[in-house]
Formats: sequence, structure tokens, C-alpha cells
Amino acid sequence: MSLTVAERERRARHRGRGERWCPGCITFLPFEAFTKNRAEADGLNYRCRRCVAEADIRRYVNRSPGQVEARRECHRRWRESRTPEQCLAKAEVCRVRETGDPKHNAQKAIRYLLKAGALPVARDCTCVNCGDGAAHYHHHLGYEPEHRLDTVLLCNRCHQREHNGHEW
Repeated sequence: MSLTVAERERRARHRGRGERWCPGCITFLPFEAFTKNRAEADGLNYRCRRCVAEADIRRYVNRSPGQVEARRECHRRWRESRTPEQCLAKAEVCRVRETGDPKHNAQKAIRYLLKAGALPVARDCTCVNCGDGAAHYHHHLGYEPEHRLDTVLLCNRCHQREHNGHEW
């Protein structure tokens, strides 16, 4: 669809006022109504947040049972194809989107292993200190990259005691 010169000028005036055209709403909206999209010239998504959300809901609601089952099967096959060794290797070198916070990165590695099934869920295990039901994976050696997978299972009470007694 090509725009007329008059329409381009009209849109340029609105851009100067901090507004962008949304083809879904067929109106100009403030920049804050749009998510970021580096692929677009102005760095904003083509459609506003509301239009994107409505399209996502329509797509989700209109899924067929076959589409739902195919998606579940695809995820199941992927999870089963990953061995615990592969998951550990991935967690060791998990540098994608790594933040500067070692604590966040260590917790992210443990979450990845839990999601991949390479570690048992904490509530299915016992606390190494008192023998009660465990609730947390505790990074007992700290959060630095070389210790990000060095954890022990602790119950809530023991985990709180450990953090009150140590400063990392």
C-alpha cells in the first residue's frame, strides 16, 4: 500500500507530537502504546499493544485440538531428547542474555536444569541439614560462575538460617 504525499506529511506531523499510526485501531496513538521493535524504522512495533494482544487472544482461542496436541507432542519430544549431561553442559556455558549479576545467573542455571528435568524438584527431596522436606536449592559456595551449579537442598528454615549467617 503506498501512501499519498498528503498522508505521509500528516503522519510526520503526528510523529513530531510523539504519536504513531496504528492500522489496527485506525488512529494515532502515543509512542507509549507501542512495544519496541528494532526492525521498524522508528523502533516501534507496527501495531499497538492492544491490537497485538487482541490478535494473540484470537489466535489462542481459535486453536484446534490438533494444534494443541501437536505443540504438546513437540515439547515432550524435545524434553525427552535432552540428556542430563547435555543440560549440564548447556547450563555451564549458559551465557546467552547473561546479566552482570552472578546471583541471577546462578539461579537461572538451576532453573534451566529443573525445567529440563536434569535436577529433581526440591520439594521431592529432603533437607541436608535437618531431614525435613526440602524447598530450595542453596548455592552454599556462592554465586560465582565456577560455583553456579554447586548447590545443596535445604528446607525453608535452614535456608533462612544460612542466608542470615552469610553475606555474599
